[in-house]
Amino acid sequence: MIGLVADIGSTNARFALVDDSRAASPSLIGTTHFNCAPFPSLADAISAYLKTIPPAQMPKRATLAVAGPVSGDRIKLTNHNWEFSAAEIQ
Repeated sequence: MIGLVADIGSTNARFALVDDSRAASPSLIGTTHFNCAPFPSLADAISAYLKTIPPAQMPKRATLAVAGPVSGDRIKLTNHNWEFSAAEIQ
């Protein structure tokens, strides 16, 4: 199964796809990064990235690492104005 992995910081959002259909040796399917500033929200940055993915590689799940505290369902980046709900991003 293909999943989206992301490292979300205050300046850059880094994205990659991982195929973990062989759990013992998952494979990375390309990486890219975007400057966070042009995007009003994390959802907008994720959408921009997903537009670059061929339909056959569209991820079924995601794991996001964020630069900020997670309190229940709310996430607010420490050094950027993005704030979101984990449920909303799903």
